[in-house]
Amino acid sequence: MKREMTETYVPVVMVRRDLQELPIRSLPARYSLRWYTPGDATHWVDIQSRADALNRISAVLFDAQFAERGELPKRQAFILDESGRPAGSATAWFGDCRGTKMGRVHWVAVLPEHQGRGLGSALMSVVCSRLRDLGHAAAYLTTDERRTMALGLYVRFGFVRV
Repeated sequence: MKREMTETYVPVVMVRRDLQELPIRSLPARYSLRWYTPGDATHWVDIQSRADALNRISAVLFDAQFAERGELPKRQAFILDESGRPAGSATAWFGDCRGTKMGRVHWVAVLPEHQGRGLGSALMSVVCSRLRDLGHAAAYLTTDERRTMALGLYVRFGFVRV
């Protein structure tokens, strides 16, 4: 499914200077977590396309964003509903933020029918902890000014705008 961007992208870059003393948010009852397995690109595309009205989501985008597929099993998390179906995803990725290499919280999304249940907080807790465990000292993310709920979530996790 592709969606047309309806307004101009207003980029926001946020950084958490250290990954110590992270907020810990547990998964709600009846949800579970697993890491990427082959074939999950289809689930990622479905989650992102249904949750994201601002971007064109496709398998081509997945391939472009995650060219280093060998990293995905330890970096891309999926929350599963009680039936074992993926309900959300986020990735503990890596990149360069204004000249500094650091961890990257990448493509956080929860299906609309599962939003409002704390899954975004649980995903943030999982991926920030994973970034720390993988040796990253700091993390950044990029988002859009119009994503007010996401911006609030990121601030609660100690990210500040740069």
